[in-house]
Amino acid sequence: MRHYPRAWNRILAFFTGLLMLVIGVGLALTQLWPAFNTQWEKYGTQGLDLLKEGLDHSRIPGSELSWIHVGVFALLIIAIIVSLATIFGQSGGKTKHTLSFSSPALDGSGGTSGSTTLTTKFIEQYVQDKLQSEPTINSVNVSSWMVKRKNGLLLRVRLNTGASPAAAYRRIDMLTKDLDRLLGQSIPLMVRLSQGGTIAKSFQSAPRVS
Repeated sequence: MRHYPRAWNRILAFFTGLLMLVIGVGLALTQLWPAFNTQWEKYGTQGLDLLKEGLDHSRIPGSELSWIHVGVFALLIIAIIVSLATIFGQSGGKTKHTLSFSSPALDGSGGTSGSTTLTTKFIEQYVQDKLQSEPTINSVNVSSWMVKRKNGLLLRVRLNTGASPAAAYRRIDMLTKDLDRLLGQSIPLMVRLSQGGTIAKSFQSAPRVS
């Protein structure tokens, strides 16, 4: 439940892992396979010669730099900006508050008389009270996360051994409607059901979470 799409994070992780894999395999082959090391030195030397020739031909007049240097520096700057934007754009992660709203002024002036903040602990207690009579559920944990600059809820529900996930799902589906009435609005909500050491079912209260 982050600001960036899951696909974007997976793409970055894939290419980063692929780069590290290629570097690792290359270093291992140069140490363990003499023939590969010989070819690496041969073509590596040729590549360096071509690079030096390209740098000489693309040199900026009156400067020791070439346009290749400029292009590499530009790509590095873009990579740094993208990396920083990805790191700092992850929506801030976990929060302690679920919802804040302002109360209208009592004098009818159209202003506000103050604000009310509902903490995650309050929502967790409400959820536990609602589900404590459900025989299929063993425990419930509630946490708040930022979703597209809005607070969203993640419910981790642990089922009793042998309990039916379908029965728990129906009860939690009713709970989501109760939460809507309590909060006065629909907020992003994800529920994760687990049984033993495995995840039994995960679902989102569509269309709130994309």
